[in-house]
Amino acid sequence: MRPLSTRLVAVLLLVAFSQAVSAQTTTYPITASVSTSAFPAISSCTNCIFNLSPGVVLTVNSNVSCTNCTFNGGTVIMNSGSIALKLPVSFDNDTVIINTSINPQSMNFSGDSVAINAKVNYSLGGTTISNSHISVNGQLSFSSATLTNDSIHLNADMSFSNATDAFSGDHVDVANGVTLSTEAATYTNSVFAFNGNAQLKDANGLTSTGTSWYLNQTSSITSNSSTSFTSSTVVMTGTNSFSASNALPVTNSDITIDAGSSLTASSLTVTGGAIDNGGTLKSSNAVTLTGDTLSMSGTSTISASSFSASNNGSINGSVTMSGTSSITSSNAVTFSGTNVNMSGSSTMTGSSGSAATDTLSMSGNASITVTNNFAVNGSDASLGGNSVLSAGSVTVENTGFILIGDNSGGNAHLLSRNQLQVLDHSSISIDGHNNYFQTNANSIQTASGNVPITSTTGSCGGSGENSCAMGKVYGCATMNSGGAAGCVSLALADVSLTAKLAGADAVNLSWTDARSNTAVNYLVQRSAGNNEWTTLTTIDANAYTDDYQFEDRNTPAGTLGYRIARTDRDGDTEYSTISGITTSNARNNTISLFPNPVSGRTFYLTVPNTNRLVLNVYTLTGQLIMRTTLQGQTQYPLQLPSQLSPGATVVVQAIQADQSASFPLLLR
Repeated sequence: MRPLSTRLVAVLLLVAFSQAVSAQTTTYPITASVSTSAFPAISSCTNCIFNLSPGVVLTVNSNVSCTNCTFNGGTVIMNSGSIALKLPVSFDNDTVIINTSINPQSMNFSGDSVAINAKVNYSLGGTTISNSHISVNGQLSFSSATLTNDSIHLNADMSFSNATDAFSGDHVDVANGVTLSTEAATYTNSVFAFNGNAQLKDANGLTSTGTSWYLNQTSSITSNSSTSFTSSTVVMTGTNSFSASNALPVTNSDITIDAGSSLTASSLTVTGGAIDNGGTLKSSNAVTLTGDTLSMSGTSTISASSFSASNNGSINGSVTMSGTSSITSSNAVTFSGTNVNMSGSSTMTGSSGSAATDTLSMSGNASITVTNNFAVNGSDASLGGNSVLSAGSVTVENTGFILIGDNSGGNAHLLSRNQLQVLDHSSISIDGHNNYFQTNANSIQTASGNVPITSTTGSCGGSGENSCAMGKVYGCATMNSGGAAGCVSLALADVSLTAKLAGADAVNLSWTDARSNTAVNYLVQRSAGNNEWTTLTTIDANAYTDDYQFEDRNTPAGTLGYRIARTDRDGDTEYSTISGITTSNARNNTISLFPNPVSGRTFYLTVPNTNRLVLNVYTLTGQLIMRTTLQGQTQYPLQLPSQLSPGATVVVQAIQADQSASFPLLLR
């Protein structure tokens, strides 16, 4: 008997030899069409390569077992028999037609044209399909797969059971009634089209990057976990639905929701891109837009626990609403760095609201209704047509401005059921005759205290005018920190006022009055901007025989406006033109205007810094005829409105956070 060591070496050599034999690759050239029943080599083959000549057909019609096999070129038709495809079985530049149910462990395609006409169920993961055309007419199931640059037509269901599925550069058409089921799949630079009642069901959240999604007719997408879209497009045409059970962050993507379609998420955060909503958008939590373009039309709706739209750095957002579109928030509706335009019968509702450093424009029968406070902070809000802004209280601050009315003959109004606050060089202007403001508080709260609103403020009580009511102000009128006042007519010819510096912080005023014999007294008034006038003193008409004099000492820094209010014997009050002057202790930090008078309507405004600037142009009756917001320069070319005729005088008011100035400007 041989020693044990000799026998052990022999066994090891035998095992090594058998492994070497099994690892060898056998190549079969197939130059003529053949069936497996006449090709016994394929009945049980390991590490085999079958090279099919162009036009050659290999028909599988008997029992076949292939382990780690490769088919190159030609056409492979699987018709019948027991077909066992073990470990990776690869097809390269083939036409593959599967007419019988198979359960491959793994079957890879590259550059192939594949028709799956029977049930195919992959039992192992790691399948790769690339640069292929796949037509799925029988149910197709993967453990997991990676698909790259393919064209896929799903006429039957396709599913993935693991969470490593990936589509990249694919074009997928899903037919009516077909379901695509995935597990936390990623979609990159692909196109998906769902038709009829097609569905995508993702059990653990999908991730879309650079991918376009087209939902047609009654198709749907359902994601049961976190879902994200980046640089993607979603177009919903018909009565489709998109539902994400958790958060849905959308970045630099465009979403179009047709009438009848809906998008639902637990929360929606959109940064960049655009949303065109003609249907329904729902969030059980917040809808947050950052630097986006939102368009709503028809009967479209957005409902959320809170709604906010803000700018994305230097990119301002925009919200445009028309038809009967609506935004409904159970909490706040807030805008910051976003331009909002509401028309038709569009509506917004919330518990509170705010507009900051943006513009809010309302026309038609548009309405905003909030239960608590609505704040206009450094923004311009305009209510035209029959639009309504209604709130528990209204705050206008930081050079904020609300214009009620647009001379269209409408009935625009602002309702502050309780308190009205007008702060920080802010104001409310009421145009026209039937536009109005109303508050139950009957007063305006300013930084210096409450100012009453009387029942005779504005255009009420006269012939053909509106009924007077406490706390109700009709146009033409202005409300600011000085209170509420109707527009007044200012006399130009009778009182001539001159203002001159009298030292670093004093101004000498002198004026003449061609009708001084009819005057009782003169009120000397000063304004530091925003049409707010303070009476400095009262001078008896008999105090002087020729020129009247007054010196305003300890003046505030900046550009000041002065005027004289003359009271006649019959009780009427008339006003002089406004004379503007800058005190010397602020000359290095002032606002200036030139030329004055102006020819050709173009004038220039110079400011000391590039901060936000609000410019108002008033007629001498106090009617606002132009308003604009500027930023980023220290000198601006501006043009007067075209309706002004030569010889007209207007008051130009410039407001920055730390100062303001008013100038009478004559148009030659």
